[in-house]
Amino acid sequence: MKKVTVQLHSNQAMALLKDLQRVNVLTIVEQIEDNLIIPDWQQKMVLQRVEDARKNPALLLNWSDVKNSI
Repeated sequence: MKKVTVQLHSNQAMALLKDLQRVNVLTIVEQIEDNLIIPDWQQKMVLQRVEDARKNPALLLNWSDVKNSI
């Protein structure tokens, strides 16, 4: 298991994470660290990927297919 921390700037991003939590892909742990800085380029990349997936859901991989390919 890998632990990461993210700072969300929209309800849409949180909704996406909650969907992933419902299918047991991740666990949301509420913790705020004031000293954590996520680079702007990384934030923009995540937001762009979320937007791309929203516009074209066919870009998303089926979890069963991912598990079978590993």
